[in-house]
Amino acid sequence: MKFWTIFMLISSFALASCGNNDPVDEDGTNSEIVNEQEDGDTTALSEAELFSLILVNDVLQGTEENDLQLYLEEEIYPIVGKASKVTLDRLSASVYIVTYELNGERKSLLIQKFYDPVNEVIVFEKTETSYGLKSQYVR
Repeated sequence: MKFWTIFMLISSFALASCGNNDPVDEDGTNSEIVNEQEDGDTTALSEAELFSLILVNDVLQGTEENDLQLYLEEEIYPIVGKASKVTLDRLSASVYIVTYELNGERKSLLIQKFYDPVNEVIVFEKTETSYGLKSQYVR
């Protein structure tokens, strides 16, 4: 009988300890849920931020170009925000081309990256150009 009682006590402790072991914050919420909300919160991005994020990460395939992203958000998005198609190509380490289609017309912006040693910052300049894939590949 003692053996049965000891076995039942050990079993009940084992079952009680097999419960939900997720850490609970001081306010009683599950910290795993809070972390998921912090990590997966992409709804707070503006349209310009989403535009630059997609062009730099997906079109340029994941290069870390924070300065370029900021420039795309502030300077390029207001120009091409209503375009039906937009692409970004890297021509060299410091030259990019944004090609977009707006109202049935295809246009291109050449973006050049510079270092300003006086102010110690990276700056970009844009120039409208007729350069595009068609002029490059079709003769």
